[in-house]
Amino acid sequence: MRLPDFFIIGAPKCGTTTLYDWLGQHPEVNAPHKEPCFFSQDIFPTASLPTHIPSLHDYAEIFDFKTPTQHISGEATPKYLYSDMALNELKRLRPNAKIIVCLRNPVDLVISFHNQKLREGVEPETDFLKAWRRTVDASGHVKTCAPTFNSQINYYFWGAFGERLQKLFDIFSAEQVLVISLDEINSKPDEVYTTLLNFLQISNDISINFNASNVGYRVKHLRLHQIVLKIKKICSPLLVVFHRFNRGRGTGLLKLLNKYNTEKGTYAVSVSEELRHEIKSVFTKDTQIAKKFLASYPVRENNGIDRFL
Repeated sequence: MRLPDFFIIGAPKCGTTTLYDWLGQHPEVNAPHKEPCFFSQDIFPTASLPTHIPSLHDYAEIFDFKTPTQHISGEATPKYLYSDMALNELKRLRPNAKIIVCLRNPVDLVISFHNQKLREGVEPETDFLKAWRRTVDASGHVKTCAPTFNSQINYYFWGAFGERLQKLFDIFSAEQVLVISLDEINSKPDEVYTTLLNFLQISNDISINFNASNVGYRVKHLRLHQIVLKIKKICSPLLVVFHRFNRGRGTGLLKLLNKYNTEKGTYAVSVSEELRHEIKSVFTKDTQIAKKFLASYPVRENNGIDRFL
């Protein structure tokens, strides 16, 4: 079976889509599926989704080379960083795989992630402070979430990536891992791209379009958006069958509705300096764990990658 040679993982809203799109423009790279979530069923079950991949064989088929020039393949699922199942399976099935990790300051991360979950219709609370208080109280104490809590909108869980880095480096050698920050992607894309190509050991004389991926957009009518998503969930079993018989393509109706109901921009999220300081304090212990690993990170010596924290 043809399994990916590299995996782009990391914290959400940290540039994984941008890196994957850049690599997808390279003639030697097969990058056919951005976020299959195949190995992260422990934190994000996909069985009820139309895009669910039922078996390892079906997953492997995605990565068959499409052109004679391609000789490496890869995928990008940020959630794999947070999934014990994913990290263990990647090590078992692809022990020599290259792992690219995207990170970002956790304060900006959780605020941006709240904005994304509003767009997705997963987050019902437009006030970020109220959404944050579900898992962290006013004294900075992280609450124990009930089993039924939706982990997709547990902002502490996604912002605390230090312990996950520790887990990653326990499983994979540091030489197999490349860590990149969103700040680098935005400020020096050409250098980041060259670093990526050298890390993957492919030709580094390829010119590409560095336009940003995942340009921010907001939903015009949030209530309508939520209703559409509920209808999609109810119809999911039929959509699964439709996808299978239509070679993975949907009806196009939801895309049409999204086009009507979205516009460029982001939600006007107002976060006080006091709240930003609180969020930073809550993540202090985890941030120190991340800095510990990044400070001794051998692949990109003296690059200052830990300063973004």
